[in-house]
Amino acid sequence: MEDVLRILGPSDARLTVYFKARDELVWDWRYCAAYGEYMRMPVLFDATAGQVRSTMVQPEQPVSIEASVLP
Repeated sequence: MEDVLRILGPSDARLTVYFKARDELVWDWRYCAAYGEYMRMPVLFDATAGQVRSTMVQPEQPVSIEASVLP
């Protein structure tokens, strides 16, 4: 975890999630790709060992005001 923090810097704390059943901690970074699309890069850690399990890159999903308002 220390190496990831040193290389990427602190993640967005609002997007940090712990999954107890998997003992998995997810740190998430947001960035703008070279072509202008907003992206997210979650890094999934084994919370006990502190080692990276996996990473991924995905486009950030825009939040629709209409979709977030319940009738």
